[in-house]
Amino acid sequence: MSARERPLLAAVPERRRPNRGEERRVALLASLERLLEGRPLAEISIEDIASGAGVTRSAFYFYFPTKAAAVATILREVFDAMIAATSDFFERDIGTPRERLGDSLSRGAAAWHAHGNLVLALLDAAGSDPDIRRVFDQWVDTYAELTANRIEAERATGRAPDGIDARDLAGVLIGMNQRAFERDLRYQASPKQIDRTISALVETWASAVYHDTT
Repeated sequence: MSARERPLLAAVPERRRPNRGEERRVALLASLERLLEGRPLAEISIEDIASGAGVTRSAFYFYFPTKAAAVATILREVFDAMIAATSDFFERDIGTPRERLGDSLSRGAAAWHAHGNLVLALLDAAGSDPDIRRVFDQWVDTYAELTANRIEAERATGRAPDGIDARDLAGVLIGMNQRAFERDLRYQASPKQIDRTISALVETWASAVYHDTT
């Protein structure tokens, strides 16, 4: 199974057998994820989701109050995976700043492209649904906070020079990443173009955070 086909939602840990309720909830989210790969959220009904999971419409409402609530759950899974993929920059001190940035941004791009259609569907849904947009904004804030904390830590150790407010800088950099990755997804960028995007992002981050233009 390729990364593109692999479900985002992790299976229930093997240490115990999942109960029927857990199985139904996972099946509903997996059904919605499959549907989002091929259709916009506005064209997906509760009946479609329930049917794909092999349960009734009323069973859906037992687990999720609205369609948006189910989408928000998947959205959190997607963004948690992206944060985990870029953890080198936040957590590791091995290698040069450029090496850490290169590894993190490469993994971040891979996380976006591994589930490209789903990511675009979620981004489009965030543009039209305020509940989903709220979850999206919360993730951006979390990512920016992690980035700002790292920038402040780098400044405290002298690896990065003082500069503009770390949170302002982090917000701009995260927004730049999002737009660059989304652009490559929407235009189905070639691997060569994706590499060029990552290189440009590394250069921009290194200059902005470390004032490194070499």
